[in-house]
Amino acid sequence: DEKRQIWVGYITQSKISNSFSIWNDFHWVPESFVIARTGLTYHFSNSLKTTSTVGYAHAWFYPTNQNKTFRPEHRVWGQTTFSHQKESFRFFHRVRYEARFRGVITDDFLQNEFNFNYRFRYLFQTRYYFKNQQKNQFFVMASDEILFNAGHEIKNDFRLDQNRISLGIGYQTKTMTFQLGY
Repeated sequence: DEKRQIWVGYITQSKISNSFSIWNDFHWVPESFVIARTGLTYHFSNSLKTTSTVGYAHAWFYPTNQNKTFRPEHRVWGQTTFSHQKESFRFFHRVRYEARFRGVITDDFLQNEFNFNYRFRYLFQTRYYFKNQQKNQFFVMASDEILFNAGHEIKNDFRLDQNRISLGIGYQTKTMTFQLGY
C-alpha cells in the first residue's frame, strides 16, 4: 500500500562528554503520527564511528476513519549505528529495536490497556558529497529502511511492516545537516 506524505523531522545529538551524548528527535507526519524520542548515546572509539543508544519515545497516532481518539504509544528503544566512507561516498548503517506498547481503542474510547509487539528496523543510507567543496558540503542521498514487526499479536509472529525508500539532497556544515528527500 503506497502512501505519500509530508514528513517533518528534527534530530539532535548533544555531546555531554567524549564518550556520551544525548539523542533527541521529533517527527510529525500530518494525518498520521507525531513522535518524540530521547536517549543516551555511547560513542565507541573506532574507525567506523560506532554508536549505541538506549532511550524512550512517545507517539500519538491520528484517529482512523471518522473516529476522534488519538492512539498513544510508548516505546523503549535501542539502536547501534556505524558509518564508513570510500572517496566521496559515505555509507551509514543503523539497526534499531523498539518495544511498542500501543494504546487500545474500543468504540473510539481509549482503554486502560496496551497491545505489545516488537519492531526491528534496518536503515542503509548512501551519501555522495560533491568534490572541490571547502568547509560546507552539498550531497545527494539514497536510503532504504526496512521495518519488521514481531510478537504474539503479529500474524505468524513476524511480518514486514514498512519499506521506506527515499532519495534526496542535503547540505552539511561542521555542526548541522539539512536534508530534503522524496
